[in-house]
Amino acid sequence: MGATERLFTDAPLQPPAATNCSRDAEFVPLGSIPDNYHNVWQAIGARSSYLVWSHVWSGNDIRVQSFHWSAESGITAIDVLDDEVGHAPGGAAPVDVDLYITQVSADGSAVLGSRSEDDVFVGGFRWTLAGRQQRLDFDPSASSRDGSVVVGFRAAELVRWTEATGTQPLGGVTTPVAAGMLRVSAGGEVIAGVDARGHLFHWTEATGSTDLGELSPGRTYTRLQFIDDRGDVLAGLADDHTIGRAHLFRWTPVGGLQDLEELTGATGGSLHVSADTRVAVADVRMEDSGLTHVLRWTALDGGGTGLQDLTPGPESANVSFVSPDADVVIGSVKQPIALGFRWSAATGVESLLLSAIPSASVGARGNLVIGDPRTGPPLLTFGDPAARGPLFDLIPPGFVPAGWSEPRLEGISDDGGLLVGSALNPEGQRESWLLRARGCEP
Repeated sequence: MGATERLFTDAPLQPPAATNCSRDAEFVPLGSIPDNYHNVWQAIGARSSYLVWSHVWSGNDIRVQSFHWSAESGITAIDVLDDEVGHAPGGAAPVDVDLYITQVSADGSAVLGSRSEDDVFVGGFRWTLAGRQQRLDFDPSASSRDGSVVVGFRAAELVRWTEATGTQPLGGVTTPVAAGMLRVSAGGEVIAGVDARGHLFHWTEATGSTDLGELSPGRTYTRLQFIDDRGDVLAGLADDHTIGRAHLFRWTPVGGLQDLEELTGATGGSLHVSADTRVAVADVRMEDSGLTHVLRWTALDGGGTGLQDLTPGPESANVSFVSPDADVVIGSVKQPIALGFRWSAATGVESLLLSAIPSASVGARGNLVIGDPRTGPPLLTFGDPAARGPLFDLIPPGFVPAGWSEPRLEGISDDGGLLVGSALNPEGQRESWLLRARGCEP
């Protein structure tokens, strides 16, 4: 791995007029990607504070090598657990142990996922930057924001884990329909989901499990897709399979289970809810055409609701990014080839000349979108220049120092202060890298 290199040493950079700081950018090589492996960016810290990524074997996605970076700790391998003991007869250590990351805590200090030994899944794991590496006897499905409370399934049993208590059954809950419908509040005090009957449930340590019922008994397929930080607001989509209509629902302790909007002629897909829970964005399948449209629902200040079709054309569309206030939506429209779009409350729909826009490619609250320079513009900017992030004016035409070639932009942090990608290093090997702004707080 090469030493850290500085960029832009020939001329000083001018910071924005509103700041009293001097900013530059640092290029950090992250290590060569082995032959026949590809890079997967698992998590990019919202405030440019950490990075988690994996090298995945392209043959069958079984072999995985994962890493963690922070400015304070540098690069740390997310390795085989310290107490790893195989399940072979006699307790022999397994030949191959792979850790598959599914969740990263908000501050990047804890990593969770599934674990396999000699290509057989045997449970989960919890890895922390502080050095705690723990085997879990279940597969993690959801966790608290800091990763200290973990929820998942042990066989058909719903369980909850903390370091103090270990793995404990979550009593009073019928086995949920799918692990993807479990939600945990930010502090881990509340767990919610959908049980085998299609009923919502709400669990706390003090009250146990409470059955919240279902929207239309015997008629709807319920998907829980949102929980707020305190666990006081639940939201999702429920499909009425008798008439082919999706319903947007919400539950609160005061209002109970509420049908907010009937999405006539549509069945539900993904759902994104704003931080204040007043706006929801969903991509739904229209029954008459079979196309997927992106809908935006708003609770109006004067009472009532507003429902807007953001992609009313004759093509299917899907969502890849929604800003925290749901005022920016980015996705793709499937024409003869898929093309990106950006919708904002201020400008409406704009076409993006990019063929694919994963969520990792959107930063600065939707004001920066990066692309592959081989197929389109490398960087698209929107909105007020002050909102574009600290790296906007620091990215050079080549993105990498002299001696590096064929750069690819692959991800950007929410604050626009950290850019990641890969390139051929001076030895001709493809290597991951990061570019980060320094000199001011983002």
